Amino acid sequence: IVVDDDFDAPAGFATRGFSPSDRISAAHVLPEDREVPTPLLEVREEPIAGRPVLVRVELPDGLPRIYVKIWVYDRQSRIIVDGPRWITEFSPNGFDRIETTLHLDIPYGSLEVQVEAIAVEMQTQRESHKAIVEKTVSPPASPTLPLDKPPS
Repeated sequence: IVVDDDFDAPAGFATRGFSPSDRISAAHVLPEDREVPTPLLEVREEPIAGRPVLVRVELPDGLPRIYVKIWVYDRQSRIIVDGPRWITEFSPNGFDRIETTLHLDIPYGSLEVQVEAIAVEMQTQRESHKAIVEKTVSPPASPTLPLDKPPS
């Protein structure tokens, strides 16, 4: 491993008052004129009460450290029923985007839920617009009871 601590600034690059770590962190910040991208949410199946639901979260690739905060909001009781959770690990999907999947819990008694998320740039704490996916929750399947009594 080679570490070069000597930093030679290009001509015309002002370095007075900045440390090398400031220049490095400035390179990893989304420009002020660009909005923090809104995460794309996809609920892959219809939610069933009492079971987790699989959610896919996508962001554009090549961004500085952007994390996603996600939660499930029950529309009838008007409370957050799962989360908020922070998503920090993403994988490239081959289409110039990064993604991850996670399971979110849908509690018994829920009739309608909203999966909500925002992206947050960690260096500046700027937030994206909120992404919302509304879903109707199906009741769980009734228990199955044996109809035939086994011979004794």
